[in-house]
Amino acid sequence: MPTGMQTNRELYSFVTDLAARQRVGQRSLEAYLRTLWGLASAQPNRDSWPLDEFAALLAAAFVEAEPGFDERWRGRSPSPPAASEGFERWQAVILGQIVDLRELGETGMLTNELRYYGLDAPSGTGERWFNFDACSYLEAGTLGAFGGLQAVESEPTRELPTIDWASFVEFLSAGRCYE
Repeated sequence: MPTGMQTNRELYSFVTDLAARQRVGQRSLEAYLRTLWGLASAQPNRDSWPLDEFAALLAAAFVEAEPGFDERWRGRSPSPPAASEGFERWQAVILGQIVDLRELGETGMLTNELRYYGLDAPSGTGERWFNFDACSYLEAGTLGAFGGLQAVESEPTRELPTIDWASFVEFLSAGRCYE
């Protein structure tokens, strides 16, 4: 696992290496997000993660036990209340994404060959999706929320000492829709 990670470029490099190792036989994105939810929701009182611990969390979601889908998630508000923040907002976003992916799968939309041009969730959040596998989701989430693409000279290197719940929400949102 990574140690001493401090910048967006280091995180992006870690994520691309992780994705390259996970491409074969990877979990579905829904299963990956359920596992990520299970790991992070066990720490609701945490304020933030050092960058290397956040990266380890992303990696663990590929291999740790996968929680089942809870049908009660469908009945939750599809978007977090405007006043919510921290863990509460993060949980609303990730559970909304899990429900979206479940419903996209149930309607057969995830088998559409043109899905990477974008799909609207059939209900739930009503969000538009562009990334449907865990590897592209992680890369899009990292670039969209934090940057770090080394091939672009104009892309600044930024210090990311910690990832708080709000940054985690940005990551999840970018994972869904960043192209």
